[in-house]
Amino acid sequence: MSVDLKSKLSNICLNYISLNHYDYFILTETWLTNDINSKELGIYVIINYIIYRNDRNNLNSIYSRGGGVLIAIHDRFYSFEITLPDPTLECVAIMIKLVNIKIIIISLYK
Repeated sequence: MSVDLKSKLSNICLNYISLNHYDYFILTETWLTNDINSKELGIYVIINYIIYRNDRNNLNSIYSRGGGVLIAIHDRFYSFEITLPDPTLECVAIMIKLVNIKIIIISLYK
């Protein structure tokens, strides 16, 4: 049984992410929709993460509920979203630029 991210987010932030100080984390099955602003999730306010996400919609899924992907990266890193050529994929991709390195992180839900 899937549970929506918004209803469990404070538990995730307080008990898991903030205790471990991850540079980034990836979530699938977020159940978020475009009427929920990323700021409402509280991830940035609590633990300084930038949120990149792709919610399930009629372009990337035949289903109307569930799904969705999210990448959150600590704001001490320079990151930006990469536009992928296929809008029918339920995925999000970001690039992180370090001094001499570029890292691509992709979250894909199929």
